[in-house]
Amino acid sequence: MLAVVDSVTVMNVGPVSRQKDGLPLARWGLLTRHAGHWTPEFRRTAYDVAGAAAWARAHAPSQAAAFEGRWLTDGREP
Repeated sequence: MLAVVDSVTVMNVGPVSRQKDGLPLARWGLLTRHAGHWTPEFRRTAYDVAGAAAWARAHAPSQAAAFEGRWLTDGREP
């Protein structure tokens, strides 16, 4: 999301683990300044999805562990 609120540019790429499109890639944003203006770029990067899912299954509260792990591996809400 990119918005201007009270003359302030707000960039929110969302959480890494909450993908909704089936692509389990980390989302992040890059702001670069050129000639006094900021340019936003929304990017996605591969990461160790299996490792992140294993960590979530091991460390999330027991009622959410399987759900969180599956969301990471599937790239969308189970």
